[in-house]
Amino acid sequence: MELCVDLSIQKIDNRKIVRGRMPVIHLLGRVALISNGHILLAHGIGAKNTFLPGGHVEYNEAVKNAIMRELKEEFGGEVQIEEFIGVVENSFEYRGQPYHELNLLFSGKLLNYDYTQTPKSLESHLEFYWQRIDKLREANLLPPPLLTIIPGYHRDRKSSLWTNTMENEKE
Repeated sequence: MELCVDLSIQKIDNRKIVRGRMPVIHLLGRVALISNGHILLAHGIGAKNTFLPGGHVEYNEAVKNAIMRELKEEFGGEVQIEEFIGVVENSFEYRGQPYHELNLLFSGKLLNYDYTQTPKSLESHLEFYWQRIDKLREANLLPPPLLTIIPGYHRDRKSSLWTNTMENEKE
């Protein structure tokens, strides 16, 4: 279930409106699963990018529970959620429509795999693999701020409380 407000209007400040509604803001829980200098990445079959495991938070579902549910559904992963790393706000176009997401990022431990074992996806559109943290750029990890947040967190346990990819953010 996606959370949105249906205002049944046609136009707001020249922004695109989808079917008479304000565009949806997606809330996602993501987890950085690090093992021996490697991080587990998810990849949509046929896509050019990767992303961190996790997914959409359902209505009235705690973010940590959403992450645990998503990993169980995606590859039978059992995860221990550890500390909050930060939030990455991201806005882009997807299939010609505006897409706006808030990614709540946590660290965690995968209890039933390590970097020597590649989780087998239970969903036909996804695959998973371990990537060396110092080679994240080669994996085209999105959203882009994760390319600095993840190595910084791994090296210094440094968290980023807020970052985003929106060019129109006002200071």
